[in-house]
Amino acid sequence: MGRNRELKRKIGERISLLRRQAKFTQEELAELSDCSTTFISKVERGKCAASIKLLGAIANSLKLPIRELFVFDDHENEERKIEGLARCRVHGFPV
Repeated sequence: MGRNRELKRKIGERISLLRRQAKFTQEELAELSDCSTTFISKVERGKCAASIKLLGAIANSLKLPIRELFVFDDHENEERKIEGLARCRVHGFPV
């Protein structure tokens, strides 16, 4: 899978997760973000890329900083976290 397609998928999954955690429907998020329900659905499924402006509107609607849309819980990030924690322990920092 291409990098762009993978990024769209990850961002879409993240938006879907955060929307559900906020207990919003796609319709409610679309209205708050000033876009269509169809477009929110396509973004969440990784079929369309949202503009930075729309990502900002979605983040604002969810009352989150935009950076939260880019926090992916995938295997690669988990490995980096584990490596970072191990380094902290080696140097005596509490984890």
